[in-house]
Amino acid sequence: ASINHLALDPEYTMSMEDVVTASQEAGQVIQPGGHLCEVALWAKWKHVGSARAVLESSIVLVSVKGFAECVRRDPAVDAMASVYAKTFVQLLNDSNVVAEEEQ
Repeated sequence: ASINHLALDPEYTMSMEDVVTASQEAGQVIQPGGHLCEVALWAKWKHVGSARAVLESSIVLVSVKGFAECVRRDPAVDAMASVYAKTFVQLLNDSNVVAEEEQ
């Protein structure tokens, strides 16, 4: 899920499958264009576990602080990101993913 996707597709719905990626299940593969830790952009988050590449891969590191500063520059993007973040965190809070990780 991405902010651009939300902006372009008003029928888009988010599920926990969009929120939780490779950290949920051992051996889960991130597909091209996928994301590993989007949750860190929207919530206070501590990563547990590890990830490794099994093929030659590329990675993009996004600074949370830089991302937030960039989003805040445009009021329309800021408003859209705010709605997305609230939905994202609500889905995360409603899920049992964190509870499973704590056991």
